[in-house]
Amino acid sequence: MTTKFIYPPKFIFEEYFNGKLTASGIIKKKYNSNYIEYLNINFNCSWNKKKDTLTILEKSVSSLDKIEKRTWNFKKINNNKYVGQADNISGPIYGNIVNNVFIMNYKYKFNILKFNISLDITDTMYLQNNNILINKTTIKKLGIALAEIILVYRK
Repeated sequence: MTTKFIYPPKFIFEEYFNGKLTASGIIKKKYNSNYIEYLNINFNCSWNKKKDTLTILEKSVSSLDKIEKRTWNFKKINNNKYVGQADNISGPIYGNIVNNVFIMNYKYKFNILKFNISLDITDTMYLQNNNILINKTTIKKLGIALAEIILVYRK
């Protein structure tokens, strides 16, 4: 057992999200009596050093047998800032790193009953070590929390 606290390493987005990763966790839907749905996600990521771009291919499956695929594309602005875009995202994704924490803010386009709805998303990723990342996603509309996603990523 460790007797000394080991601080997490600095989060370098393109280093952690390089190659294959998996994540698993839950979606807690606050609007539906705190209903919990389970998720498993596979990622295939590639970093283009010459262009300072990161591409993330995501495939998720939920406990409701819902399968989703999404492609994320990011451009490194400097050592702590990234801007990106992805399927079903309205406008740019802004990402910022402080030490071992990466925070992204964006608008997710959601279609329900033929209506297009835009949801405010905040992804907060906490790098624990070189292999483990914990992600908390908050989903809001008009400032009201609708759902929360908790994921554990593994390299």
